[in-house]
Amino acid sequence: MLHVRSGGGLFARIWFGVSLLLLIIFAAVAFSGAEMRVNGRLIKEPGPEHYALILLLPALFTLAGVAMLALRRRLTLTPDQVRSEILLLAGLGWSERLAVHGPASAFLAFRGAKVNRRAVDAVVVSSGGKEISFGSFMEEGLKEYLVAVIADHYGAGEPSAPFLAGEDGGR
Repeated sequence: MLHVRSGGGLFARIWFGVSLLLLIIFAAVAFSGAEMRVNGRLIKEPGPEHYALILLLPALFTLAGVAMLALRRRLTLTPDQVRSEILLLAGLGWSERLAVHGPASAFLAFRGAKVNRRAVDAVVVSSGGKEISFGSFMEEGLKEYLVAVIADHYGAGEPSAPFLAGEDGGR
């Protein structure tokens, strides 16, 4: 079984940090007890419903940041199937399965994802005329490593080199 963790990267950390800071600032302003304007109306003594309106948007952004931090991807390789899962919580997520009949091949190919109008490749596994694709937004080195590991596991290629973290081989 092979586990790959994705999500929780720099973008998710920045998103969560900025949205949490906004939530704290909005909460400090909301609970200061001062007069406030809500939808153009001056409210001299704001009630709980006014605080909730003010805090709703930054709270939603903060929840989105928590979701991005919690997101995990798991790839399971067994002799008879390849299973790719995206997990938000332990039992909550999405799953794709590919039954392996005969030789399975793994390669990088474009499957519709773009970053800044530039096409990015996904890891594609095919067997028996069917295929699944995943990992479009993973790091390029990790995608190449996964292709090599999957090809090794199903005997559809040359033995892969170990994953090298840098030019010096991670030493």
